[in-house]
Amino acid sequence: MRELTIGTHFAFDASIGDPMPSMPQPAGQLVRSFVTNTYYKKVITMKKFLSAAAASIALFASAPSSAALINLDTLVGWDIQDQFTAVPFFFDNTYTTAVGKTVKVTDLFVWGDEYRYYINDVAIGTILAPLPAAPFESNPDTAFNSGLFAHASIALAAGEVLKFEAITLPAGFTDGTIAVSVAPVPEPGALALLGLGLAGLAASRRRKQ
Repeated sequence: MRELTIGTHFAFDASIGDPMPSMPQPAGQLVRSFVTNTYYKKVITMKKFLSAAAASIALFASAPSSAALINLDTLVGWDIQDQFTAVPFFFDNTYTTAVGKTVKVTDLFVWGDEYRYYINDVAIGTILAPLPAAPFESNPDTAFNSGLFAHASIALAAGEVLKFEAITLPAGFTDGTIAVSVAPVPEPGALALLGLGLAGLAASRRRKQ
């Protein structure tokens, strides 16, 4: 264990697992309680920050390090890109499929990124950030499902190539971030149940008529 020397010495409390300020005893009990509570609030805040930072590093570590044509048929998880360039600019990675896919795209981390997307080099539409601004979020699934960040689902046919252009960056930032994944394909059993449900609904309507 390291001993910290920031104005006072810190002792290790084995029952808590964190360093704890050592103060004179018995005088100053009220001061000790105040300082200790303040200290632990700061520790908890720092731990939350470090946890978010670690999650961000792990996500970036999974992203390709250079421009690539990503095969969506074999993509697992999220492809996350972050580029430091003045807008507008194209993200390095592009995406294709041999069988057709529904593509999920979302902003994450700091709210405010906005995009234009292209299929086969033809501009199709924009993906804009909804209001109000959302708090920091490092999990792309949470960001996408929340609906608080710029996000979209895009149908990509077999053989088509999808790419994204950053058109707006978060205020005060010089880098743009985007996360891309593939929507899960419904299981055959789920499709069969859906078909039975639709057939039953149609039969019910015929009986009412």
